[in-house]
Amino acid sequence: NRCFTNEVHLMCVSSSPGQWIVPVITGTRPPPCTGFTLHTLPGNRGVMFGGVTIEETGEHRVDDVFLLTYSQDTIDFQKVVKPGDTRGQWPNGRRYHASSIIKTISSNKQDTFHLLVLGGRDENMKLLTDCWILNLSSLKWFQIDLPESVTKRGAHSLSTFYISKQCVWVVVTGGT
Repeated sequence: NRCFTNEVHLMCVSSSPGQWIVPVITGTRPPPCTGFTLHTLPGNRGVMFGGVTIEETGEHRVDDVFLLTYSQDTIDFQKVVKPGDTRGQWPNGRRYHASSIIKTISSNKQDTFHLLVLGGRDENMKLLTDCWILNLSSLKWFQIDLPESVTKRGAHSLSTFYISKQCVWVVVTGGT
């Protein structure tokens, strides 16, 4: 019997010694899950995507997006509501995917953040061969075509490196 959890713990690393706390959770707490990705964003915010939950019928890959706002002792989870018809406009549920945050600067000099999601495994544990980007301002997904040699993997690593304003590297490595 496997047991997943949706417990949340915070550690204040700026105190000595570090202190763990259980924050107050507001909003829509994600279900007990594993295999999701979670990233921080400026302004005490974050984004969580995907993973797997346990249901009566077994494991289920999810395509949920949660936006987080956090303070010293509280985390507010807000589930992004999918539009009615998302065929081709929202990635399938997955686990063992990788993701990273990409920052772009728009024409009006505003920072815009995107969540890049690559690969993973579907309900049948088949490797996915897709890459998606979620605009975190408009909350709209779009798919980009990449070679399978890049996308067809799971349990891999994905990172973004800002060499300069004109040079941003997305690095994918490892996986199955």
